[in-house]
Amino acid sequence: MKLYYCVIFIIFIQSVITNSVQYMINGDYGESTNNKTSSLHNYTVKSANDATVETITVGANSVIVFSSQSPDRIGNYIAIGLIFQAVSQIYDITVSSAFDLFQNYTSTNVAITLLLPPLSNNLSWFLINSNSFDVRITYSVVFIGEGQPIPGGCNHEFPLENDPNVHLTTISSFVKEFTYQPSNVAGPGKGYAFVCDTSTAPRFRLEYHFYVSYILSFNENEFHKTVRSLMNNDLNHTDLWIFYDQGANEKPRQWITSTRGLGTAYQLIVYDPHTKTQSPYGLTITYSCNSTNLSAGSCMKYSSPWIYVLVVFLGTYGIFIALVGHRYLMPSFLFTGFLLTGLLIGIIVNSSSLSPAACISITAVCSIIGSVGYYFLWWRYGFPSISTLFGGLITGYILGSIVFFSPFSNIGVWDSDTNYALVYTCFCLFPAALLIFRPKILNIVSLSVIGGCLAIIAIDSFVTGSSISNIVMTTIGRQTLSNIGSVLWVNPYQVSDILMAIGCGLFVCFCIGFQLYRERGRAPFPECPYELRRLRLSNIQPTHEVVVAVNERTPLLNQIT
Repeated sequence: MKLYYCVIFIIFIQSVITNSVQYMINGDYGESTNNKTSSLHNYTVKSANDATVETITVGANSVIVFSSQSPDRIGNYIAIGLIFQAVSQIYDITVSSAFDLFQNYTSTNVAITLLLPPLSNNLSWFLINSNSFDVRITYSVVFIGEGQPIPGGCNHEFPLENDPNVHLTTISSFVKEFTYQPSNVAGPGKGYAFVCDTSTAPRFRLEYHFYVSYILSFNENEFHKTVRSLMNNDLNHTDLWIFYDQGANEKPRQWITSTRGLGTAYQLIVYDPHTKTQSPYGLTITYSCNSTNLSAGSCMKYSSPWIYVLVVFLGTYGIFIALVGHRYLMPSFLFTGFLLTGLLIGIIVNSSSLSPAACISITAVCSIIGSVGYYFLWWRYGFPSISTLFGGLITGYILGSIVFFSPFSNIGVWDSDTNYALVYTCFCLFPAALLIFRPKILNIVSLSVIGGCLAIIAIDSFVTGSSISNIVMTTIGRQTLSNIGSVLWVNPYQVSDILMAIGCGLFVCFCIGFQLYRERGRAPFPECPYELRRLRLSNIQPTHEVVVAVNERTPLLNQIT
């Protein structure tokens, strides 16, 4: 009885496909119906040795049946199958090798690997839009030959038989985990029983190369234009920047950083050094923000407008201390005490299981206490070397953040938390240790660096696609998230980032020179405020004001005083 129903169902599906309207893709956008009822369309993909890349519109609640006749040969190799991938900017789509609920994958980026049967060159697959509105997609079809590895052919985890998708999972606001399925080793032709590279000899011969590119615009037309360019370069990857190589003996998962509000495209290429051939996995794109904000045309770096108010205030305060911070020690010491205490306490409480609200409250209270306590240390004792220490430590922290924001952070030795902590501590202590006997210069340099960085971070908050603020944020994340030692730090280094970094460096140099010029001829530091108050209450002049040159013409009254 079950077999009878299965046969009836298959006959029904075949009749629907046979009677559907045929469309031949010639580079124009495919139009679809706007009916809310489910509709079925057929697209025929031309066979070609090069990738076929098109942008089409998939109608609401519709299914597209793709069909293709593979060429006999791909270069010098017999054709054995194809790789299909489709990308939507915001909305989920589904790809399936059969019209059922099991062999499918749903995401904004989908891909599937299909192998030719022994006696046929024909292949078909399904693309489903389950949304109640049209979805615009860009897709590509790449045919593969017998010498090429089969992307995702060693799949034991996901529904598709051959899964060439790179799966992204959110770990935190700036860290993603990508997972992929290993590839099969290339075989001699159609119908060959391909073997996993992880199970038989020659074992672990395949290499996996990860590339990254960036999409700066939220505009849908620009998005699909960039995606078409990336798909056309799947195997040439001239528009992509390689950031990681992985052998087959390594785990097929890795943590990577991402930038909120910046479209990041990840491309995985599997390479067989024995046959000198390669195959692409599916292109994966993320903006690291929810689709609601993206569909509204924006993806702000911060969720609350009050954060922008705070950032602007800190940027303004930073400019003040960078230009005249050494002259006005009270607001400078209060600020550096607040920053360092908040940084230390924030890292400690964020490493715990407390709620975000509790972490913010504890950090704010401790920062205020630390700020007042640090200034009191100067007010009571007036030791310049101690009172400039916090500023030096913050400057070293910024220096370490800049170094570990570069590809230097991806060296394997930093996977150890101990190694990372020791080297980072050295960076923090370096400025203070270098200028410990020149507290005036240390204070001026520290305030200029801190103020300049705060000013440029405030500007960065309003620039789309920039990542200057991530210099500090990624370091904080490295110190608060567990099991993040092996994360790959992937940073865009866009033109806007380079320009702002250069501007920040020039501004810091200007502020250092300006304060040194402004403070020339003055005492390095004023008298201890507590001592001045004590002397004032005792009607005793400070010692540094009793400067009387005595000679034979000096009046006796002056000599007595």
